[in-house]
Amino acid sequence: MHKCKAGIVMVLLFLLVMSPSYTASAQEKLDSRKVLLLYSTFEQKVNEEVRIMDVLLGHFSKEVITQNIQKLEGDPTLRGITHIVYVGLEKEKINKEAIDYLVRFKGPVYGLGYNTDQFPSLKNTFQMKQEVSVERLLFHQPSIERELDIEQTFFNITPNATSKVVMNALYKGSSYPAIIQDGPHMYAATHSLNEYVGPFIGESLFDFFKQERERDEKVAYLRLEDVHPLSDPKKLMDIAVYLKEQNVPYMITVIPVYQNPKTKVQYHMLDSPKVVKALKYMQENGASIVLHGYTHQYRDHETGEGFEFWDVDNNAPIFAPKDQNNKVKREADFATFKEYQEYVKKGKAYEKKYMTTKITKGVQELNAHDLISLAFEAPHYTMSQNGYSILSNHFSTYIGQVQVSDDTWKHMYSPTYTSYPGFMNDMKLIPETLGYVEHGELADVHLMLERADYYKNFSDTVLGGFYHPFLGVDLLKEYVEGMNKIEGIKWFDLKSEPNEVSVSNVTIISDEGAVVVADESTMTTYKAKNLLSFFQRNFLLAAGGIAIFAIVSSLVSVMYIRRKTMEEEGHFD
Repeated sequence: MHKCKAGIVMVLLFLLVMSPSYTASAQEKLDSRKVLLLYSTFEQKVNEEVRIMDVLLGHFSKEVITQNIQKLEGDPTLRGITHIVYVGLEKEKINKEAIDYLVRFKGPVYGLGYNTDQFPSLKNTFQMKQEVSVERLLFHQPSIERELDIEQTFFNITPNATSKVVMNALYKGSSYPAIIQDGPHMYAATHSLNEYVGPFIGESLFDFFKQERERDEKVAYLRLEDVHPLSDPKKLMDIAVYLKEQNVPYMITVIPVYQNPKTKVQYHMLDSPKVVKALKYMQENGASIVLHGYTHQYRDHETGEGFEFWDVDNNAPIFAPKDQNNKVKREADFATFKEYQEYVKKGKAYEKKYMTTKITKGVQELNAHDLISLAFEAPHYTMSQNGYSILSNHFSTYIGQVQVSDDTWKHMYSPTYTSYPGFMNDMKLIPETLGYVEHGELADVHLMLERADYYKNFSDTVLGGFYHPFLGVDLLKEYVEGMNKIEGIKWFDLKSEPNEVSVSNVTIISDEGAVVVADESTMTTYKAKNLLSFFQRNFLLAAGGIAIFAIVSSLVSVMYIRRKTMEEEGHFD
């Protein structure tokens, strides 16, 4: 985050210290662990599975160093490592320098996949046999079971006598040890970290880090999605009144500008005073605002449907203006690697300028209406790895799923708990796990509630789902009533969390329900337009009132004069 003014920082520190939810021990656990995430991959670089492990580890440490296992020699960042986690996705012989480092390391080691038989702390833990297909996963403590829609591949291993089986993988009548623990060390007999297996790996990390589980309280959040200047203010108010009655805090993802894809005409919040009024009511009665892009589109797509921070037509990061970015170049398109690096450098510079402009305008324009952004959610959750780094300069909190690939937007991931992924540069991820009412039908609500019934079994779980207000309030009532039946449910209030937002001239800080805003911007063009719109609306009201008053006064005067004349002529004698 950018540095805030000293006075604002002091207010934040005061809020944090006075907050009853703040516990030094919880923060100390995150800060005291320094995790080394090692990997072996086909192309010898970070891929989707490695980033997913990064996401899973972010719940237990805010300092995760990711490194190719063959490049450990002389790395100064490796001092003070407390835990090692290894993702072996490709068979290879580990070099002497890495083995020597692993011999010297005396802390806990968690291995996954291939090559762990070369690790001094893991090589005698089990014997690996052939690969097997499995159709069901069974975690033992706590007891969590899942039937798999798609069969998964695990290794058939035989643990040593001192190992404890943490999870089994099953297929028909056979049961295979899938995650084992031997003293402080652990091993997962898979090379998959997808949506089926990932939550169980995440659950096993509580044992690896010896972290206490939260099992009684089930945190749930509700997110109202894609609210923009042309949203229906009546539907917003119907929902707001209902959620206030139910005492349910919630989030609203707001798009400050709606752009008509055909006419290119833009509608800002200053053009929609009724929507602004509804949003203010919501903000004052349980809602927190999440910035959801600026226009929610990059090319000529409709606001709410388009992608804003990912070039979906080229399936690539946004490296140039939309009218120039017709073909994204790959490394193979260049004669030398240096030329490719220059191309990427130039593209990332444009991406930073593009994103910074959009984010800044979004925060500033909403703030001009006293609508306070506390977190960010990327349209369709799509953003490059460089994009997360850029975003972290402005927001401390991110909502939803994360994109774990720069090769395609379709590779998304969401953990079952909150996280500080290393590639998100200290941003806190609050995950979406339940999906949304996709087709506007009651069956969609039931599917979300089924997912909640499954994910509630995981430790420190976040049951996060979203809803589009244009569907009206009825289906939302079904969802809220269903969620309220979950034992131990606690609705998440974003304002109660530490959040910081910083763009040019605007700093926002919140915690424990208190929100502090410092707006040092002068009369910007948007503020001037908003002020003019305010005076125009009020002038018309005033002018209308004066006109009505004049007409009524004239009628009264005419009636009075007529009555006096008739009295003088003796008509009332």
